[in-house]
Amino acid sequence: MALTRRTVVKGLAASGAVALSGGLLGHSLSRARSLVSHDRPLAIPPLLKGERRGDARSYELMIRAGARGFLPGRKTPTIGVNGDYLGPTLACARARS
Repeated sequence: MALTRRTVVKGLAASGAVALSGGLLGHSLSRARSLVSHDRPLAIPPLLKGERRGDARSYELMIRAGARGFLPGRKTPTIGVNGDYLGPTLACARARS
């Protein structure tokens, strides 16, 4: 392949676009990190033991829409199970043979 002015210009334009997008992406990530609060405790879902029926365990689960404030002053639409966000931890015991 011959090196022409056109291929050099295309290569420079492509590398400039990649460098520019990397700089913008890095700026966006650092801004997003500054908005996130690290002093919030980790949300641990409650344990749902269910009800044993013979060899099976039964759970009552309801899917609900809600909203949660992940960032200060902003509500984000969420979907959760038995609540507005996340869902319970399901206890599953093996059936005895």
